[in-house]
Amino acid sequence: MTAKRTKAPYGSAPKKTCKKCDRKISCTNISKHIMTKFKQWFNNWEAKCKEIRDAKMSEAKEELVKFAEYADCVSFDDFKVIYYARFLEKDKAYEIKKKAKLEQAATDIRFLETFGAESESDEE
Repeated sequence: MTAKRTKAPYGSAPKKTCKKCDRKISCTNISKHIMTKFKQWFNNWEAKCKEIRDAKMSEAKEELVKFAEYADCVSFDDFKVIYYARFLEKDKAYEIKKKAKLEQAATDIRFLETFGAESESDEE
């Protein structure tokens, strides 16, 4: 003889509690629910990150406005290119100045060797 199985009432599938929203979801729908919640969380997180990034960029833009040549920078890469070019210009100017100073020191040493430490033209 076979025993008669009793059917579970409609909608009585076992339920699990969602850890994020504390709702009871049936086992058949829990994976869809978790993915939906994760997508919502991820989209919200991405939007918050974008807002923070935009706020920081606007602050940086305000600082860059102080420098006329950096005002047209759209991205950080543009800023780096302009900044590096300006750095090279300053470096070249410094090297030229240093070279001129060394040449002047060399001519001063030659002058002192030729005319001695005390020159008659210095006393006047």
